[in-house]
Amino acid sequence: MSVSAPKPVPYSVKAAELIVAGGQARLFTLAPGESIPWHHHSEITDHYFVLRGVLTVSTRGPDGERELDGGGALSNHAADRSLPAQSRCD
Repeated sequence: MSVSAPKPVPYSVKAAELIVAGGQARLFTLAPGESIPWHHHSEITDHYFVLRGVLTVSTRGPDGERELDGGGALSNHAADRSLPAQSRCD
């Protein structure tokens, strides 16, 4: 089995760290004003956690928005993976 390097992210965030070799598990650190653009997944689950500051997670179809502050956490459920989502650090 060969291990391929993860694809680079096509946007700029404070840090993007690979945390599982050979997989697509990454830890993103966003500075105030940075965001991860609209995207969706077919088999990946996003897990969000906030150490400090505020993170806003927006979804489409249905439209929704969740604000997480320090100590907050959120995971998208299997049924929600295909929903477009965006996250932004405020």
